[in-house]
Amino acid sequence: SIPIARLLHSLDLLDQSEIDYIISLFEPVWLNKGEFFIKTGDPVNKVAFIDNGILSRYNYDQNGHKIIDQYLIENQFFTDRKGYFSHGHSVMIIQAIIPCQLWTIPVTAIEELSNSSNNFTKVIKSITSETLCHGLDLKDMLAIGDPLQRIHHFYELHPHYWPFILKRDLQSYLNISHTKYYKVQKK
Repeated sequence: SIPIARLLHSLDLLDQSEIDYIISLFEPVWLNKGEFFIKTGDPVNKVAFIDNGILSRYNYDQNGHKIIDQYLIENQFFTDRKGYFSHGHSVMIIQAIIPCQLWTIPVTAIEELSNSSNNFTKVIKSITSETLCHGLDLKDMLAIGDPLQRIHHFYELHPHYWPFILKRDLQSYLNISHTKYYKVQKK
């Protein structure tokens, strides 16, 4: 079964027919390295679950520098948070770092499910409000300490992703300068 089915079973809120119904609403999507899930200004009309792969959620500052907001990893739901919660357009770019397999569900299907039964409402809340904000805590946690501590902490959390992360993206994500990164790298 797809990973979402395992997740839904683990919540212990739905019977098998309800799980099967929710699973039927998801569609598989494959992204190649460098392909976009969503770009700034696109309507936020779907939420995705990462079966495998890594994506980055980012934008650019006024000087044109790429600012990484979050790395999105396997077994996680995601979309553009601000666009989702405001029922509007994306303010971020979400792009595959390596080939990815996703399962997407339309936002309209999520809304219909949350209006249909109490159990569905609990499940939908668990895959939207709570999980879409998951990365905020991680980002805050990584923003503390000196550059060496931040890089070490990131590596401890995600050693298997280390080879795929571009150095400049890691610098942006950890909010350290190019110079500091190379000083830390020497240590």
